[in-house]
Amino acid sequence: LVNTVTGLTQGDGSTKTFQLTKRYTSGSLSHDREINFPQTGTILASVNSIATTAFTLNSATGVLTFTAAPGNGLATKWGGLFYVPVQFTQQQLNISTEDYGTQAVKSIDLREIKQ
Repeated sequence: LVNTVTGLTQGDGSTKTFQLTKRYTSGSLSHDREINFPQTGTILASVNSIATTAFTLNSATGVLTFTAAPGNGLATKWGGLFYVPVQFTQQQLNISTEDYGTQAVKSIDLREIKQ
């Protein structure tokens, strides 16, 4: 969770809103992805490693709002599922017949729709 005011992954004692993010790391490189479409009912949150249900979630933006602002310096974390909007990059699919009554698609090219 990233504090929407300070940009840090911890509370500041006054901000209640935090953006869901996911960090991808490969070796020494990291990339933070903003999560905009969390799956309702799967999101868990914690403050200072203590689970809490005292929050609301905007499922169209991925902004989590705590009932009370996390204390200054307290770590905020989340877990759960999220959707990634995609679209097909081809106008047709290459379908092959594998067996009687069974067909298969060997690959489907998709492109993520960036917000």
